[in-house]
Amino acid sequence: MYPFIDNLLSFRTKMYNLEKLNLYQFFQQRYGIGKSFSFRLSKYMGFSPYYKSKNVLTSSKTKEVKQFFVENAKFLDKNIKKLHSNNIEKYIKNKSYKGIRHKYKYPTRGQRTRSNGRTQKNKFKK
Repeated sequence: MYPFIDNLLSFRTKMYNLEKLNLYQFFQQRYGIGKSFSFRLSKYMGFSPYYKSKNVLTSSKTKEVKQFFVENAKFLDKNIKKLHSNNIEKYIKNKSYKGIRHKYKYPTRGQRTRSNGRTQKNKFKK
């Protein structure tokens, strides 16, 4: 039905909901694709970002977009989440300052914890 999502990783939304989305929203369903990239991708295909995704069945650009998703699968969805968790584990294993902050579930980017960061501290107490 959708030629440019065949053999790709699963989307977060079910297929019957995808018919209601426009191209801009359709591409944003992938983890790792944001607003600006989704907008540029739909413009590259030659369609308006607000064109309904169910109407895009035949296009010369669909094969190129499909190939893009297949080639860059390592930067999307599950792989990018796995990469992120592996980086955090690496910090913890090296016992760096950032790793220690992750281990004790404190803010890691320099936020103060004396008067802020209550949610992070409460997670650690429980």
